[in-house]
Amino acid sequence: MRTLYASLLCLLFSFPLITAAQSVTITPSQDNTLYQSTNGTLSNGTGQFLFSGRTKQASNSLRRTVLQFDIAGNVPAGATITGATLTLTMNKGTGVSHAHSLFALSQAWGEGSTNASGNEGSGGASTANSATWIHTFFSGSNWTTAGGDFAATASAITNVGGSNSYNWSSPAVTADVQGWYANPSTNFGWILTGNETTAGSAKRFASRENPTSSARPRLVVTYTLPCADPDIPTLSASAPTFCPGETIDITVTGGSLNDATAWHLYETSCGGTLIASNATGQFTVTPTGATSYFVRGEGGCVTPGSCATVSVTPGPSEDPSFSYPSNGIYCASQATETPAITGTTGGTFSSSSTGLTIDPSSGDIFLGLSLPGSYQVTYLTPGIDCQDSSTVTVVINDTPVVNDTVAICSGDSLLFDGQSLKVAGDYTAVFQSAAGCDSTVNLRLDLRTAFNVNESVAICPGDSVILGTQVIKVPGTYTEMFQTSAGCDSTVNLQVSVTNVEVALSKTDSTLTAAAVDASYQWIDCTTNSAIAGATSRSFTPTSSGEYAVEVEVNGCVDTSECVVVDIANSLRDELQLDLMAAPNPTEGVLQIRLGQSFQEASVKVYSLQGQLILTNEVRNSDQAQLDLSPLSSGMYIISIQAGDKWGSLKVRKE
Repeated sequence: MRTLYASLLCLLFSFPLITAAQSVTITPSQDNTLYQSTNGTLSNGTGQFLFSGRTKQASNSLRRTVLQFDIAGNVPAGATITGATLTLTMNKGTGVSHAHSLFALSQAWGEGSTNASGNEGSGGASTANSATWIHTFFSGSNWTTAGGDFAATASAITNVGGSNSYNWSSPAVTADVQGWYANPSTNFGWILTGNETTAGSAKRFASRENPTSSARPRLVVTYTLPCADPDIPTLSASAPTFCPGETIDITVTGGSLNDATAWHLYETSCGGTLIASNATGQFTVTPTGATSYFVRGEGGCVTPGSCATVSVTPGPSEDPSFSYPSNGIYCASQATETPAITGTTGGTFSSSSTGLTIDPSSGDIFLGLSLPGSYQVTYLTPGIDCQDSSTVTVVINDTPVVNDTVAICSGDSLLFDGQSLKVAGDYTAVFQSAAGCDSTVNLRLDLRTAFNVNESVAICPGDSVILGTQVIKVPGTYTEMFQTSAGCDSTVNLQVSVTNVEVALSKTDSTLTAAAVDASYQWIDCTTNSAIAGATSRSFTPTSSGEYAVEVEVNGCVDTSECVVVDIANSLRDELQLDLMAAPNPTEGVLQIRLGQSFQEASVKVYSLQGQLILTNEVRNSDQAQLDLSPLSSGMYIISIQAGDKWGSLKVRKE
């Protein structure tokens, strides 16, 4: 029967046709599993899975899948089927590859409503019209042969291994689909059989009810349809005779595209210069002269053929030529200007802006009533034939009055209208602009004076003051020139003095006295490098032995004396003081300290001004000590030395 259908199709479509290839994907109209049984009580028409092959059961272990697809309901009438591929998704099996054969069924069968439970491998109770191992429709009609009635020769065979999607496709599969398309009453679908001799070879496939839509069975059918060439249309033009610049609608008023995709509009010839294309057959053109337009349907599977044509012709046009004197450039103070019309007369004039006062009939421009600016003046012909227009530019330049104020420095001058002005006052002059129009300038001249400023400032030693571009650290008189906001020179004379702070101390018995007078004082305990509360007088008598210094402030400048040892228990301690000398001071690194005499052992300590012990050293059998201060930060430090019963201290600066 398959061979008969194929021969019939060849006869029907043996003449040459231009065709369009297409495809359609069809899901089963019904599917089921035939579970081997002696009474046909097992089925699974609405379950998620289909089975094919042999299970591990001792008896009734064979499974076969049946599927049916509605070909005639999904492939358009008049089509020629060129191919078919069945795809099934296997989702459970041993992974061992087994051949699965596809056969065309020869009897109608039913799906029923059985939905087996669990993995569905054992099926469920058959319901009315279910296909079973025994029945085509439970329980009224049976297969001629238990297990299904099908063709003796397989349409396709595919090896099925692990979980994946598998295809069955062959000329015989295509012939099955062609036969069912030509004669739907013979469409009973296929039966899929697996390895029915090896126990445990059964495979499970997704059914059309499977929740994963992409895994469901599908049949892809490819086919061609006869291709219909477009009709030759009828064209119409909205304005067969047109005026320059006018748009014309070209409309397809008859014919059909059929299998073409769009109407194509050409100029000069059929298939010549392509102007536009669309499927509506409505075009808008702007011809510049006599033109013929051509339209035909193209695209898709069709062969371009003959065109319909329509021609348009320009009508007679008018001459809108005109001009203004002086190239249309005027001063606002001038009189009325009249245009010269060299083309068609009797038209109307208009301006691009309301700032220009113009007579629409004559085109006269009233300069005294118009605002300065640039205007586009358009002359439109009266429209006896094809109405036309032209445009010229008219520029009206201003004759402004400018009021200005200028300030100069005393002694300077300003050049104005050939005059060198040095005296404050009001002046007037008339100039000519680049456009040749008069411009009146009223000038008010102001004079600005310069200044001579004397200032003085006192700074602390090591500090600086900035005067203009100068950084000043040394006392003296300095001068700098500045400019006022009016741009006039101003001289500043600055007297710089340096406030020196006297930090010498004297000691009488246990009382220390600062040499500086009229200053602020703060006595410091050198051992802890901390201020002594309440010790702010010029003289200070400590209550305990130790090393003391005074911080002196004069006019905001602060310096600290060297530390002096006070031994209350031995007022003669001063006679035991070390006569210390340090060099170089200030130092950038190594400091050499002379002790005045050689000692068997001396202790050297370095303190910060805050009393923090920074460094210690020992001197043995020497009259001098050497310290390396290079690791220390720049600043002042106190060095205290004790040798036997003699003390001494001094301040050094680390650069």
